[in-house]
Amino acid sequence: MVICKMQTINRLMAMRGRPVCHSQLANTVDESRVTRSSTVRMQGIRPQGGFTLIELMVVVVIAAILASVAVPSYENFIARSKRSQAKSMLLQVADKQEQFFLDNKRYAATMTELGYAANPFYIDGSSTQQASASADSIYRLEFSVTTNTTYSAAAAPLGAQASNDSKCGTLSLDNTGRRDQSGPATDCW
Repeated sequence: MVICKMQTINRLMAMRGRPVCHSQLANTVDESRVTRSSTVRMQGIRPQGGFTLIELMVVVVIAAILASVAVPSYENFIARSKRSQAKSMLLQVADKQEQFFLDNKRYAATMTELGYAANPFYIDGSSTQQASASADSIYRLEFSVTTNTTYSAAAAPLGAQASNDSKCGTLSLDNTGRRDQSGPATDCW
């Protein structure tokens, strides 16, 4: 590594950034005019660090495009996950109804006859049964039609689940095993 003395910035520009060694400087410049600040260690010209505004804007646009695709997909996944909790709970209700029918020769008229906390009852995001609606409730389960020989159980979405899963709407299951939904979608079950 050679320590070279360089004149001022203007002198560097005139020489196109090449280092001026002491021997060259002695031929062209008086030694007394060279200041300590003009002495630099030259290892080559380093490019400036950082990003340009254009590069940052390209990254922002790419991130926005990815977010516009990912967020709706994620919300759809969450809605389907919560719907599967309601379907599972409806199948449990149907199982209990069939057991009740075998024991009593009739279907239960209320959810409380099947051992649930309330009629209707609510489930939250962790499938915990609740006697009354809360901010965490995602579905309300109840019997929509019940006779001694028939029943129809329904799971109606609540809150954000109602708007996020409007294609399926209320899910229902009857004593014949027929599965239905109130929304226009056909792949809810």
